[in-house]
Amino acid sequence: MSSDLCINRLVNGGIITNYACTSRCGHCLYGCSPNREKDYLEEEVLDAIVKTLERLACRSVHIGGGEPFIDVGSLLRTVSGIRTRGLDIEYVETNAMWYRDPESAVDLLLKLKDAGLATLLISMSPFHNGFIPFAKVKGVMQACRRAGMRIFPWIMDFYDDIDSFDDTCTHSLQEYVDAFGPHYLRDILVRYWIHMGGRAVATYADILGAYTAGQIVRISGGPCAELAGASHFHIDLYGHYLPGLCSGLAI
Repeated sequence: MSSDLCINRLVNGGIITNYACTSRCGHCLYGCSPNREKDYLEEEVLDAIVKTLERLACRSVHIGGGEPFIDVGSLLRTVSGIRTRGLDIEYVETNAMWYRDPESAVDLLLKLKDAGLATLLISMSPFHNGFIPFAKVKGVMQACRRAGMRIFPWIMDFYDDIDSFDDTCTHSLQEYVDAFGPHYLRDILVRYWIHMGGRAVATYADILGAYTAGQIVRISGGPCAELAGASHFHIDLYGHYLPGLCSGLAI
């Protein structure tokens, strides 16, 4: 079976610059947190990644983590390195933890724009609000408008829910359940696409139920096709190719 596994073309995906994050969100696919390793994507690894992407006909990527803004200097180097090598950047993901004031935020965004970034994905969900005050998210959005940076809010559908709380502080998932009802966590699954991997398994185990590995194999009815998937892949800072959304597995 292993001889049949061959990735010969990449459709779309992203580069994971780091696994460290200021947050420990309950749905995080890669289990990112402040306790993860502090390594960041290095120049020689980026060069090898870009060459592989070009060879396999992938012309654009997104950048995520972890939280890429944890090391702003390395993020700027990464954005510039990807663009000068001829690849497009669809967006960079952020949880807005780095926001301090309007002027410094605009200044940083202008530097990223000069390096070749056009769009910022800003995480917006009850999971993130447990660690990031919504005022920071609003501040980054406003700074993007001033800097001429396109905004990709992920996802805007939660704006009113989050904005119903005090935006100067964080709010736990339990506060959302208390405010919107006992089925809130289950209900948001139809509003926010959450992959049942990583930390989401623990968050939703009591809500959706758990299965043994044997039960999953029987339900699946055949071998896993995701390992050979080339859509929404990720390549991390160590050069590992993570197929599809298979956290914990690498080629």
